[in-house]
Amino acid sequence: MKSLYLIIFIIFFFVEQAYSACNRGEVQITNLNPVVIDFTSTNNQIVNFQVSHPPFTGSTDCFYLGVISYGQSNNFSNRVMTEIVSSNQIPFNVNKGLPVSATNIIRDLFDVTSNNHIIYLPIFTASASSQTNSHSFISQLGSLPVNLSPGLYSEALVLKIAARPVTGSPGPITTWPIVAETALQFMYNVERVISLAIVPTGTPHNDADKSELMSFGILSTGRTLSADITIDTNVGYRLFMSSMNDGRLEHETEPANVPYTLTLSGANINLTGSSTTPVQVSANSASSPAGGYRLPVSVTIGTVSGNEISGRYSDVITTTVEAF
Repeated sequence: MKSLYLIIFIIFFFVEQAYSACNRGEVQITNLNPVVIDFTSTNNQIVNFQVSHPPFTGSTDCFYLGVISYGQSNNFSNRVMTEIVSSNQIPFNVNKGLPVSATNIIRDLFDVTSNNHIIYLPIFTASASSQTNSHSFISQLGSLPVNLSPGLYSEALVLKIAARPVTGSPGPITTWPIVAETALQFMYNVERVISLAIVPTGTPHNDADKSELMSFGILSTGRTLSADITIDTNVGYRLFMSSMNDGRLEHETEPANVPYTLTLSGANINLTGSSTTPVQVSANSASSPAGGYRLPVSVTIGTVSGNEISGRYSDVITTTVEAF
């Protein structure tokens, strides 16, 4: 009896993966810090990141460099963060290093004409080990417009790594393929701000100046004293006034009074009944210009016959502002 034997040889091949230089999916951007660049508390920040490459064989090394996109802007010089509701914008930019200047703004690949326009990176050399290089750039807040509308201003840019093997001449930088990218988020938060001051006529807004004493001395018909109400705000406002004595100067101890008139920005203000119900005297739905809104206020003494009871006459006018 013959027996048949089937012998099966199973051969395992162990192949070590060998990467080539500069391929997409091999070059990686890692350890971006900070992930969100928040300008709310600082005008500039250093952004750090690393670029890595796995082991690769052969004699060809890898050139690589970093560029950054323009987001919603049309060129490298006017990158902006935008508040969605108002569409207001805040300028900012990204620079190769310090000192920041117009000559070292980082551009997108198609605009590069100088090494000052890129994050200049070293060469990855053929190696049996992984390689990681650390890099950085400067993010710089621009000049803030006056009384920005409140809200969150933001922009997203893309950090890109362009790379190519070193085979002869690297060729124009603008032709290098993009092999890795990561998003950069920039933001600036603007709080609602409204500030009321009462200052001497013509003087600047001073948030610490909340009162103005008008001392008429000996009362006489037609005597006038003035001041300015200033309102610095990035929202609209409503201004209210109330008179403790409903628009009269009252004697300090006797039931006697002297009339006066009050004007705000040239308009007469009727303060009758305002001790219980403040009177709205001004409003504006827009943010204020530089230096704030300025509302001239004047108080003019009414008729004084000379037969009034002697003594001190006074009134207290309270001004209140609220966000529009």
